[in-house]
Amino acid sequence: MDWVLSIFRDYTPALNLILLDICRKFLPANLDAFLKYSEQYRTDVKINRNTVYGYATSGGVGAYEVKGEVNGVFMKYLKNRIHHNLLVIDMLNKVFRDIEKDKKVRDVQIPELRSNLTLPRCLLDPLVFDGHTTSYDHHTMHWRLMHELPNPVHLVFAELKLMVTVWFDFCGHFTNKVYVFSSVGDMRLENDVDEAKKPSDYAQAHLAYLKFSQEVESSKAKLCSDDEEGISLCMLLSNLQRAKGELKCTVELKHLNDEDTVVASMEANLGHVLITRVTGG
Repeated sequence: MDWVLSIFRDYTPALNLILLDICRKFLPANLDAFLKYSEQYRTDVKINRNTVYGYATSGGVGAYEVKGEVNGVFMKYLKNRIHHNLLVIDMLNKVFRDIEKDKKVRDVQIPELRSNLTLPRCLLDPLVFDGHTTSYDHHTMHWRLMHELPNPVHLVFAELKLMVTVWFDFCGHFTNKVYVFSSVGDMRLENDVDEAKKPSDYAQAHLAYLKFSQEVESSKAKLCSDDEEGISLCMLLSNLQRAKGELKCTVELKHLNDEDTVVASMEANLGHVLITRVTGG
């Protein structure tokens, strides 16, 4: 968050809207280290106008999710209002009133609004980027980097002469969900440069099942068939924001017609999969 705000200091758009659907109960375990880290952002303080902060909850308390619903409470009601042609302050106030009417959370989650906006602004106002080519290009570059999926992961089961490939695909416009695929192919030899080689019947007789920790939610794996790639398994991962660091899983090899017997297994590190993960360099 500090890094994001430090980037905002160099730009002065007509509106900076920061929506934080997070708990606000965080207390650093090592206060001295935290103060030392934050000092770099306090030495050159620059406050910009036209910034609106929408917090899902007030300081010191949590932001909640309702069991059985896809989004958290704040996001659930925000999605109902964010596309309306309303001033951004009015839009957020309506979201807050919607949460106040929710009997499940009204007494435990109280949203908060901070603003130094000086002019009426709406999210449906036309974008103006003429004369700001460099800024616009930088924004586009960062947006693309924020939405890159990780590279495929290849796992070699040498004793079986098989290789499992795990790769990802976007799930609509969600940033905390992703489709994950797994396929089994033949182990490549050092001089084998044909990556598009069709899997053998032996390889296609195996399936690679992925098991994840309870931090993320995973759907039941479904079979997918492709003339070139052969058979693969697909599953939907949700709540990626709950993953602590890199996403890890257990890969279990099984025969196509015997889902109960594990032929071989291996631990795999899939890297950072959260699509909107931002890192400061």
